[in-house]
Amino acid sequence: MNNGQYGNVEQEFWMLASRIPGGIIQCAVDEPLTICQISEGFLSLFGYTREEIDQLFQNSLLAMICTEDREQVCQQTGFWGLNNKTCELEYRVKRRDGCYLWVSDRRKLIQEPDGKNYYYCILLDIDQSKRAYHDLYLSLERHRIIMDQTNEIIFELDFEKDIATFSSTWEKKFGYQPITTNFSKKIHKNCHVHPEDLPAFFKFLHNYNDADPYVEGEFRIFQKSGQYIWCRIRATMQHKSTGEPIKAVGVITDIDKERNKAQQLLEYAQRDPLTGLYNKMTAQNLVEDYLAKCNQKEICALLILDVDNFKQVNDTQGHPFGDEVLVNAAEKIKGLFRKSDILGRIGGDEFLIFMKGIPDEAFAGLRAQSLVDMFCNIATLGQENLLLSCSVGVAISPQDGTDFLQLFKNADHALYQAKKRGKNNHYIYQQHRDIQVLLQSDSFAKRD
Repeated sequence: MNNGQYGNVEQEFWMLASRIPGGIIQCAVDEPLTICQISEGFLSLFGYTREEIDQLFQNSLLAMICTEDREQVCQQTGFWGLNNKTCELEYRVKRRDGCYLWVSDRRKLIQEPDGKNYYYCILLDIDQSKRAYHDLYLSLERHRIIMDQTNEIIFELDFEKDIATFSSTWEKKFGYQPITTNFSKKIHKNCHVHPEDLPAFFKFLHNYNDADPYVEGEFRIFQKSGQYIWCRIRATMQHKSTGEPIKAVGVITDIDKERNKAQQLLEYAQRDPLTGLYNKMTAQNLVEDYLAKCNQKEICALLILDVDNFKQVNDTQGHPFGDEVLVNAAEKIKGLFRKSDILGRIGGDEFLIFMKGIPDEAFAGLRAQSLVDMFCNIATLGQENLLLSCSVGVAISPQDGTDFLQLFKNADHALYQAKKRGKNNHYIYQQHRDIQVLLQSDSFAKRD
């Protein structure tokens, strides 16, 4: 190709360049990146005329580039230039209005017929996408900072893929990696959630509707230390038009201290401050609830224990001594019954025991007799000559009543009968029987 033909091709190239978006320039391979040829698109992109680029920047592309980006451009230009490869740079160029515009510079080193090397650069406006990326980065960085400063755990459950993702605070809180894949299958076998809470947990995941997709629940989650801690899970469900769940996005919050404090306050409200047994109201409520829910054929027993001549003990030995007797009696009672039984102090010297699911009436009689025998052995703080005793009345459910008030009335009547027969014994309510049997302890038979 002769010089005339080359000149025509070059002229056609720059005419074509003026019709495409973006800017095209030819730069010398020198330190200032001297602009040799320039397209109309380049001038339009930055708002300058050819004369202004010459006057303001001495035709130097590097001088047009933001000061903060020049070093990086020089390093990348030198590296790619030496390797004679196509490269892509991103930097900011100063526009005529004084603002900086982010551009993508895709360039290649080409040797022209005159033997000189030039960079051919195509510059495209990426300002909007670059700033959007920057804003997104800042937003994500803000979220990261917030997450680093909070103890809450952000999670997302993808029901269709059965995948779960958790923020890094999960591992900080619980000390191990959470389940991420096959979530619904693995959670059954994994100890993340307390086994007793699993049914409620899965119900929680599906307890949503189109009108109110927000759900909340409290569950115990396992810690690496070996303990379960109470957590509140709040989630919003995303679903298809058919109502099927797609995703759940939510927050896990540690409420263990809050829950324990609430439990302590509840215990304080429910317990007798002296003995630690349930107070009268709580004991009654617990018995009522159980009787309302249990099988009507289940045999239960309600026992009322009364300390014999307790007023005399207080009068002769003092109230501190009497309190000690009650505390010791409560501890002995706890030792005779199951954790599932309901034990309460219902008066100054009266105790209530409700036994769930016993074999028969005889079993209740044996336990009542154990109470009578036990009371004779309560420590009396060095008062060896002081003899203590108690009387116990027993009513059996369902034969003597299926609600608390009826059982309590009949057990109280039985206690009256035990007192009437000399105290220091127990009596089982005998309604609709011709013969009333008085079961007395051996200790009672030997005393006045």
